[in-house]
Amino acid sequence: MIAVDFVPNPDRVSPPFAAIFPFVMLGSTPHGDAYTAREYEEMGRAAGFETITITPVPPTSQSLITFSNHAPGE
Repeated sequence: MIAVDFVPNPDRVSPPFAAIFPFVMLGSTPHGDAYTAREYEEMGRAAGFETITITPVPPTSQSLITFSNHAPGE
């Protein structure tokens, strides 16, 4: 499975756009938030995925998040 999202650092206040994005989500959805890499890894494992990778997509502020049951490169 593949997702593209704004992934804030563990401090949840950087990088700037990823830190601001949860406020946009909270203003436009009932339960909006932005999730850290660790939270994506925890959610992926809870859903049964073995491999979760998060790759920044420059020059955007977004990251590509992949969930799979294969080792990277398979």
